[in-house]
Amino acid sequence: MPRKSAAANNTTDDDNTTDVNKVVDVNNGADTNKTNTGADVPEVIRNHDTLSEREVIEYLAQGFEQVASKAINANEVLGQASLLSGDDKARLIGTNMVVLGWRFNEGQFADEFVSVLVLTEHDEYFVFNDSSAGVYRQLQAATDRLGRQYGPIHSRHGLRPSDYWYDEETGETFTVKPDDRKTIPARTFYLA
Repeated sequence: MPRKSAAANNTTDDDNTTDVNKVVDVNNGADTNKTNTGADVPEVIRNHDTLSEREVIEYLAQGFEQVASKAINANEVLGQASLLSGDDKARLIGTNMVVLGWRFNEGQFADEFVSVLVLTEHDEYFVFNDSSAGVYRQLQAATDRLGRQYGPIHSRHGLRPSDYWYDEETGETFTVKPDDRKTIPARTFYLA
């Protein structure tokens, strides 16, 4: 089915007045259920909750180069988002911040992890990853509740650490280091 658009410049046969209900093919007969490469439009795009299906299909029909040439540079809008890795996340402990959005990804070592974009009260942007029982599970629950993967979600106290001891052989965790086991220190972060 071709994409149709109301045509402001079309006239009726009867009186030469504009007929806003008349539609014209603005996709030159292209199937609106197909991308510009001929592939089916993915279900996630058809059900996207911030852009209309039509807007997304129009972007796909234009192709990357055309869309990118008109797009706003991410750094102009977001500033430079620094990736916080490993223990660098500790920088966000107690930091008043807003979670702007998140994305779940397949991991190399963990089954899945979440990438989180935050804006701090000092206008700094950071991205951090989490695959633990902390932020990862909190944002899974937020996704289920909100039906989307963006906020903003205000986290007045930033991240809260939870330190524990981990037995690599058994997978058990302990809040106090046991004397009779070989354990390693570990840390999980939660949005606070």
